[in-house]
Amino acid sequence: SLVVLKEDLNHFDPRCSKVNVMHLSTQGGPDRPGVGSSVWSYVFPGTVIYKWEVQTWYNTHKLDCKDHLINLDAGSCQVTCLQVHGPQLYVGTTSGHLLVCDAAKMTCLAHVRGHVEDVKHIIPVSSYPGLQLSDSLPLGTNQDAPGNRQQKSQLLTIGQGYNYLIQNHMEGVHVKQGRPSTESILLVWDADSWELAGRC
Repeated sequence: SLVVLKEDLNHFDPRCSKVNVMHLSTQGGPDRPGVGSSVWSYVFPGTVIYKWEVQTWYNTHKLDCKDHLINLDAGSCQVTCLQVHGPQLYVGTTSGHLLVCDAAKMTCLAHVRGHVEDVKHIIPVSSYPGLQLSDSLPLGTNQDAPGNRQQKSQLLTIGQGYNYLIQNHMEGVHVKQGRPSTESILLVWDADSWELAGRC
């Protein structure tokens, strides 16, 4: 279907010509009524995520990464990617930080630095521990039934370098980054346990 906007929308008033809208993300579409009523965006260079209501095209919320990465300069807090998955908004930055936010309220729940520099991609995935679970189910049990498989939410990030989280947060110990920042590294996160990330 064709969507026609009757007015031109802009992130800034007055207009700023030296930034680009880099990404738009939504929770759903026409096949998921009520879910896809918001769109999240960011401009680059910039440190702010914007939440828009689709029905009115008003910017209802903003989240500034500088407010949550307080020991870093604005250049290190620039947004490089974002992804909305379920109730969470995930934001990657130039400093390698991943911010986990409440997508509806636009509040930061946790942040963790898994990469040394730019987070380039954020990919949410869901998995089922099929082989181990199906082996333990009684004969004749439907292993695909909702109650018999427990879905695990995971998040993949691809970014420059790798930050040894445990070693870097051990009391009294400081270690060098283990991987050069020129290497792209894939990290897998347990997206069901962000309360642990908030303590790092």
